[in-house]
Amino acid sequence: MPNSPPVCAIILSAGESRRMGQQKLLLPYGGKPVIRYVFDQIVTGGVTRTIVVTGFDHERIIDALADTPAEFSRNIDFARGMLSSVRHGIRYVGDDSAGYLIALGDQPSISSFVVHRALAAFANSPDAIVVPSHDGRQGHPIIIPACFREHILTKYDDIGLRGLLRAHADGINYLDIDNDAVLRDIDFPEDYARELELLGRN
Repeated sequence: MPNSPPVCAIILSAGESRRMGQQKLLLPYGGKPVIRYVFDQIVTGGVTRTIVVTGFDHERIIDALADTPAEFSRNIDFARGMLSSVRHGIRYVGDDSAGYLIALGDQPSISSFVVHRALAAFANSPDAIVVPSHDGRQGHPIIIPACFREHILTKYDDIGLRGLLRAHADGINYLDIDNDAVLRDIDFPEDYARELELLGRN
């Protein structure tokens, strides 16, 4: 894609962390807040523009990324669910992207290696949706070509991005990842404890 604008990352970081009981994106992980760790992995993986979609705790998330080139956009309708924040990020990006790397702000297991592989796969097949998978299960981050922009903005209200993946199952380029890191995020305190334990082993 020699003349195409680069893939833009959209980090979903709007939720209230109710199940965690505190703001999970600001918990320490690898010597930095979770959201900063996720951001750094995405940038190290090769993404040159990253939008952080905030909602709840908007100012605190900005503070955690204050010394980075992250761009921020606040979704005041974040309570409507993840698809609302995906749409918000895509509208913010506009037409200036070949695709959208959709990342979870609460996935500290994300690795720059997987991001790099996903970007390379997208460069080779820019019309395919790139989805990392493990043991037959779909994970994150995914890359969605910009040609699906209107689909995301106007469809799948009841099911979210799963609807897009199901509707275009024949157009998915799966990346087989040899560990379950692409499947893991942190919702509960025990999830966070697990991630810290796994980090300590590496």
